[in-house]
Amino acid sequence: MFGLRFRIYATLGAMIAATALLGGVSAWYTYTLNKDFRTMVQGEVTSLQAAVELENSLTGQKGFVSYYFMDGSEDWLESLSRREKEFMDWLIRVTPLNIGENAVLLEKIRNSYFHYSSLRNQVIALYKSGLRQKGRDLHEQAREEYKKVYMLCEQFKLNMQKRIRNSMENNEKRTTQLNAVVFSSLGAGLIFGLSLALMLVRRVFDPLRRLAEGETINESSGGLMDEVRTLSSRVHSLVSAVAEQEDELEQSRESLAQAQKLATVGKLAAGMAHSVRNPLTAVKMRLYTLGKTLELDESQKDDLDVISEEIRHIDSLLNNFLEFSRPPRIKPERNSVSNVIDNSIALMSQRLNAYGIEVVLNRREPLKPNLVDGERLKEMLVNIVVNCCEAMPEGGRLTVTEEEKILPQGGEVQIIKLEDNGAGVPEDKAPHIFEPFFSTKKEGSGLGLSISKRIIEEHGGSIRLGKSTEGGAAFIITLPFK
Repeated sequence: MFGLRFRIYATLGAMIAATALLGGVSAWYTYTLNKDFRTMVQGEVTSLQAAVELENSLTGQKGFVSYYFMDGSEDWLESLSRREKEFMDWLIRVTPLNIGENAVLLEKIRNSYFHYSSLRNQVIALYKSGLRQKGRDLHEQAREEYKKVYMLCEQFKLNMQKRIRNSMENNEKRTTQLNAVVFSSLGAGLIFGLSLALMLVRRVFDPLRRLAEGETINESSGGLMDEVRTLSSRVHSLVSAVAEQEDELEQSRESLAQAQKLATVGKLAAGMAHSVRNPLTAVKMRLYTLGKTLELDESQKDDLDVISEEIRHIDSLLNNFLEFSRPPRIKPERNSVSNVIDNSIALMSQRLNAYGIEVVLNRREPLKPNLVDGERLKEMLVNIVVNCCEAMPEGGRLTVTEEEKILPQGGEVQIIKLEDNGAGVPEDKAPHIFEPFFSTKKEGSGLGLSISKRIIEEHGGSIRLGKSTEGGAAFIITLPFK
């Protein structure tokens, strides 16, 4: 058997190796975070691209007006109309992405552009009616407005370039600081390991050697048991720290794997849309034609119905993949969530009746109008209602409760709770219910609840799974009141 000296040295070497490995992995993880952050910053590039496109569109409009004045062709006015639509589309697209100073600047661009567009249209009208001299006089005023709009667009572009540059510099600075902390900790760990080795030699191994040789360990020689206890305490602390770091690294690996999975889904969904949907549509049309033109017996009709149903199922899976792969585009409007709930229940009334499910609505008064995307919320509610229906195949009760409250931190929220009295979700599966591709149904894609969660999070809210008072599942949705 190995002696005590060898076992302690082996343990110490393992601790030093673990510390070195931890430092290296931490540095690598910092680099990965930096890379991910760079990818996130690319979202700001959309605003910069919009600024460039606004300038290009504005310049194109000016050119088309000049061409029209030169030869009077109506084709230039059609091109002008297209460029004007492009300008407004980019302005609408980029407005929700900017706040503060940029939001004010975009509003100025919008107002100045409307003024310029109005003057330009008056000039064109004067040219069409033959009043060219008046048109030229007014054209000078329109040019001044054009310059004003162009300078505002240029200022917006410069702001976005500065914003991206600042983000990159701040991120690099934080990363450098974090790397310094990690490598400093690594150096401190190595120094601590060497110091601990020296202490073991002087305070443990030497007393053990003298004890083995028959020498008496007195108090002046150092308390052997106290040193061993101290060593044991330090070893446990280091092992505990390593275990915590391993847990954190495991969570990081899971997050990275999840991100890779979502990226793969995006590529697959795009390919599936082009490769599967076109032939699938052709098959559906041929089946419909066959069903209308052929005289089929009952067995053949049943077979045809089964084929049609399976094609609809495939089409539904494709829609789920496509919906999950593309980023959610929220278009908030002032609307009451109570209206969205009513529309969703009305939309699902036939399915609810087919399952024999009674809907109970707990509402003292309609929720106050909020800034929400009604269509996306309706899609989310339909997903949840479908899950509740499938959880109660023999019929049951779906209870919808609405509530408004103010949180302790001061924020006002609207809460919607949907409860069923079905079998509920097993405890071992509940933590994974909102994960992509996780499904308790044999034919489910596992994307419905994941898409619903993304819709709520895009609204700045949250959704969680709880237990119904009647033993089934409860989905609690919290939306901030804006």
